[in-house]
Amino acid sequence: MLNTGSKTSNVKASVDDLFSYFKSINENKSNETVDFQDFEMNFNIDAQNHNLNQLITADEISKAIKKLKNHKAPGVDEIVNEHLKHSISLMLPLYVKLFNVVFDTGVIPDSWTVDLIKPIYKQKGDPSRQKTIDPYRC
Repeated sequence: MLNTGSKTSNVKASVDDLFSYFKSINENKSNETVDFQDFEMNFNIDAQNHNLNQLITADEISKAIKKLKNHKAPGVDEIVNEHLKHSISLMLPLYVKLFNVVFDTGVIPDSWTVDLIKPIYKQKGDPSRQKTIDPYRC
């Protein structure tokens, strides 16, 4: 109902509707399971795939950070891209260790999976009803 294509002024979405909608995006709606045993048997690691299993390098991280755009909203951690760019000389060794631990273990920190959605008040309706959706409720 959020994007029906019609432009009517009487369509209203409550904070609860927005919360339900964005929560449902990431839910697994099927009962299908992935057979990882078949996946592993069919996945051949050869010379071409060898590069995929190399450690993440400081050069790769540095290039990725340099490509980040400025003046973008921070995540839940409140770290902006400009901070990453300006602290690269000090933080790069830590980033290399961190990303390689994540790559080697396959364990992604929970905080990396949290997002913050802030509906923007468009000068319509009651501004006191505009609330931030709690990312930890998702």
